[in-house]
Amino acid sequence: MKRIIISYMMVLFGLSVSFAQQKYKAVYTMQVDKERMEHFMKEGSDNRYINAIYKSSNGAQFSLTFDTANALFQLNDKLNVHEMKAKLVSGFLVFFHLSGTIYSDLDKGKSYQLREAGSATHLLALPLEGINWNIITESKMHGKYKVYKATAILKEKRNLHLTAWFCKDVPTKFGPGVYAGLPGLIMDLTGDQQTKGGLKFNLKLDTLTKVNEDITIPFDTYKVCNQQESDEIYGKLIDNGRP
Repeated sequence: MKRIIISYMMVLFGLSVSFAQQKYKAVYTMQVDKERMEHFMKEGSDNRYINAIYKSSNGAQFSLTFDTANALFQLNDKLNVHEMKAKLVSGFLVFFHLSGTIYSDLDKGKSYQLREAGSATHLLALPLEGINWNIITESKMHGKYKVYKATAILKEKRNLHLTAWFCKDVPTKFGPGVYAGLPGLIMDLTGDQQTKGGLKFNLKLDTLTKVNEDITIPFDTYKVCNQQESDEIYGKLIDNGRP
């Protein structure tokens, strides 16, 4: 029995060392709850844009490239829809901090969302570990990985209820987008706005592979802004008649 325990501990130690020395890429697929969007699609109304948001967001793939200290989260392919519809879809994803490119720095405890605004394109700084997770003693298998459950509520996102399943055997605090801070890679994440007219989405890990890619946050190229400064930039664009 003692040998079995020692062997198991050596396997876990080996996994930890392996992940610590490598860069990995996790690929997630997004699913949007269609029933939650149907109240926007009332009979007789112009629901073309709502359909575009659903069809383009549902099934979209994201990638998270990470090492021990940094991560890069991004939409794998640009949304193949009309420009105006693409802006609406992007707005949908922005609301959940899943749009565009998001860099994360564990040492600084920050995520930096690249927000495109023409010549005023900038990095929006957000707290990396600002989520108050409640880890629950419940587990299941996600493919070959054993994952554990955690929940949280983000009141600033219209009471967005989060349910995450994370893997302790992949020792990183990163997850999709700004959803991080758990003692293991988030492999399954559900966001549920449990309010009238609320939306629901799910991000599920498809693959996890070793890669050899640099993760460099472009501080030399873009200005870092807080939420208020970023909102003011977008406010000026709107005042100038730009979408």
